[in-house]
Amino acid sequence: MEKLENCNYTVELGRQLKFSLVGIAGQDISEGNATLTLGIWSSHILFDLHCVYRIFSNLIRILFYSFRGLKNQMWIRYHVRIRFAN
Repeated sequence: MEKLENCNYTVELGRQLKFSLVGIAGQDISEGNATLTLGIWSSHILFDLHCVYRIFSNLIRILFYSFRGLKNQMWIRYHVRIRFAN
């Protein structure tokens, strides 16, 4: 019974995250329907990858602006110009 509840919860979470889960129920997963299980699994993986991409792109943006600020401070304080090689 707990397995079916977990499968139903997985489908419910997928629907809350706006996954396209037409005709998929928790019972299909618990019965071992490979096609439907793979569909839910791949949707979750793509969502996770998208979240990781957003986190890292924001981190890179923060580091870029922090370094740019440091570069400007170096120019203002010490008249040292930092250049990037192409």
